[in-house]
Amino acid sequence: MSCNLVAQKAALYLGRPPYPKGPEVLDRYLDRVQEVAGPVAWPKIRGVRYLLQDKPHGTGIEYDFVRSLQLLGRRGLTFDLGVDQHRRGKQQLEDALVMIQLAHKDVPDDEKVTVIVNHLCKPDLTVINTADPSFQHWRNAMYSLSKCDKTYMKLSGGFAEMAPSLSSQPPDAIFEALFAWLGIVLATFGPRRTMFASDWPVCTVRDGATVDDASWRKWKLLVERMCYMATMDPEDQAELFAGTALRAYGIELSKDA
Repeated sequence: MSCNLVAQKAALYLGRPPYPKGPEVLDRYLDRVQEVAGPVAWPKIRGVRYLLQDKPHGTGIEYDFVRSLQLLGRRGLTFDLGVDQHRRGKQQLEDALVMIQLAHKDVPDDEKVTVIVNHLCKPDLTVINTADPSFQHWRNAMYSLSKCDKTYMKLSGGFAEMAPSLSSQPPDAIFEALFAWLGIVLATFGPRRTMFASDWPVCTVRDGATVDDASWRKWKLLVERMCYMATMDPEDQAELFAGTALRAYGIELSKDA
């Protein structure tokens, strides 16, 4: 069986990691995934993802869930966190902060789980008034999350959170509308803890219909505009577009890559 097929089979196992059942169950689960993946594919698995965005509030701060995150840290696996402020409110952001703090409490630095927060926490990008409580809650959460060790932010998912009338605009127009949000990202996490991500193919779909197959290119142009307006030097741009992800996930490129 080819390495790709084995990795795909292992990915099926990774699709529903049993975090809420505690570290003992998760440990057996990961052992099984490693067995299925084999010695060639397993090292390519850098972490796991879990969407708390559709789970009851408080799920991520339950005792067994937190201990499961600590297990990931001991095993050298990262955790991609999906929360949704837009639809679930500020409680999702507050729980995310407490979850990371609990997962890192009294844990040696080299065993702390690395957390990659997805899609900017899915803020409500239909909001244009920075005095709006929704923006204020998100901004405060970004500042708090950025103070957590080994925590990174994915610069992605914007199209799903903005109004269709905005997402259909050229990149420069979208950038102007999102300027305040993007400014907070750079002010909190900075280019060396923020990673570009396209959210492809989800970014091409709205309400079940394909809307723009070039959306990820538009998002890239928007982020490039952000880098230009922030007078970001080439080294920081390289970090945002590649280096941050390589470090966060512990990926080592071959010399001929």
